[in-house]
Amino acid sequence: RTVPGEEAQFAHRRSNLGADIILAGVFQLELADPEPLTKRMQKLWIVRSASTAFDTRRVALPFVDPDGTSVDRLIGEIGLTGLREGGALLCTQNPSYLIAEDGVTSQDCVRLIDRVREQVLLQTGIDLQTNLQVW
Repeated sequence: RTVPGEEAQFAHRRSNLGADIILAGVFQLELADPEPLTKRMQKLWIVRSASTAFDTRRVALPFVDPDGTSVDRLIGEIGLTGLREGGALLCTQNPSYLIAEDGVTSQDCVRLIDRVREQVLLQTGIDLQTNLQVW
């Protein structure tokens, strides 16, 4: 069946298509001046950078917000804010951020991510999905 974009209600990582699988897509793009978009992105970057109180060069957002709530809220509610594994820790201001300190190893990061996923699943029943692929 064909579903127009307005009907699918696409948003960041979401649509109202449920379990339907998209096999093909047709996009109608419009020519536009890139300058307003560039200015908008710069403004968003400045606002986001100003609200981040840590070194963003050594930060990752390892989890995807589950439907209906945020990773920050889940981690805060079950008391994992500031959780540490070696040189990897969850930010105290925004616990969805993983901060890598000097001397951190990839195993520190993987162990922290695994601990958070395990505790969130045990305490809330929500299986956090990751933004990262570890291989």
